[in-house]
Amino acid sequence: AYFPPAEFTNQQVSFNTELRGNLQRLYLPYIQLSGLSGSKISARGTLYNLSDPKKFSYDLVILNAKIKKSDLLKFVPAQNQVAFKDLPAVFDFSGHLVGDKKNIVADVNARGGGIAFQGRIGLKNISDPAHLQFDLAIKSGTVGKSFIMGFIPPGSLPPNLNLPERITASGLIKGDKNNLVTNVKLITSYGAATVKGFIRNMQNPKNAVYDLYITTTAFDIGKLITDTSIGTATL
Repeated sequence: AYFPPAEFTNQQVSFNTELRGNLQRLYLPYIQLSGLSGSKISARGTLYNLSDPKKFSYDLVILNAKIKKSDLLKFVPAQNQVAFKDLPAVFDFSGHLVGDKKNIVADVNARGGGIAFQGRIGLKNISDPAHLQFDLAIKSGTVGKSFIMGFIPPGSLPPNLNLPERITASGLIKGDKNNLVTNVKLITSYGAATVKGFIRNMQNPKNAVYDLYITTTAFDIGKLITDTSIGTATL
């Protein structure tokens, strides 16, 4: 876990709950948490194997939460914070989280500012960023360009590729820091599109392999590839 002392100096957290059970299975019928810079969480859940860190797991229902970006970033290593720079100052969150110290599956409804997400997120190897794997089933989602670019290694995309400032998406995306498989529908300021296929070796542009099937409806390809001689197209 990432808990740098400097980020938590003089910070206060209030915690209110009720405990039922034992160290093997501990039920918390309500969890009320508030503090740091003003974040609040209301939840309930069950914790398992508290006496054995290797087997520890949890099943939590987040009824409602108001999270400040400044608090979230306290738990994120500096080298990974660029991926979160487009988050709003405050966002609302509810969902169901099941996981352990290595993996998590979460049904999520989050919104704030111009960002919104409803769907399922699966993360594996969360304690080992170098081998982190993700699996997103997006029911609906809206994000900004800078948020997307925060997850893509610098130099891995063609230099003339200019993503839309805002993208609304639904579908499936999974992969890791070096590989990506996608099957999504997109609605953007450039037009509508679907993208299905994969990208491999993203961190090594010379050896990167792309196999993407793309369809478009009145999509401004010229803006996407920064070529004013090309206009909109339906493919």
